[in-house]
Amino acid sequence: MVDTTPFDSLDTPTGSGIDPQALFAQAQERAEQAREARERLAEVVGAAQSDDGLLTAKANGSGLQELVIDPKAMRKPSVDLAEEIVALSRAAREDWEQKRRELMDDLDIDAPQVDMAAAMGQLRELSQAFSRGSAEVQDVVERFQRQSQQR
Repeated sequence: MVDTTPFDSLDTPTGSGIDPQALFAQAQERAEQAREARERLAEVVGAAQSDDGLLTAKANGSGLQELVIDPKAMRKPSVDLAEEIVALSRAAREDWEQKRRELMDDLDIDAPQVDMAAAMGQLRELSQAFSRGSAEVQDVVERFQRQSQQR
């Protein structure tokens, strides 16, 4: 039978003002929000069409995904057609960017406003609490080893 009394003196770090359970729950919630945002963002497509309807472009976060050229558009001078394709690609990408911003607003996802000084203070407190806990565990292990060797 193993003597566990040395472990009875271990305390959970308290007084740090940090609730690990709450931090974990908050992290899980933010991860779920990020997953949902990624899924919905993958469905967003920006589109643009030329004034004459002969060219259509679709884009997403990776860039141009589709370009449809009506055969009638091939009658245009190649320089004009190339310029129109570049402008249309840009317009489709801008449309995607606008839809992305709207989606982020709908999901109420914003760059979090973080008080970095407070966050760093909490991180230091957590680190100190962890260090104290680690030192206590190390002390208990060493006491246990000494007790085991004496027997």
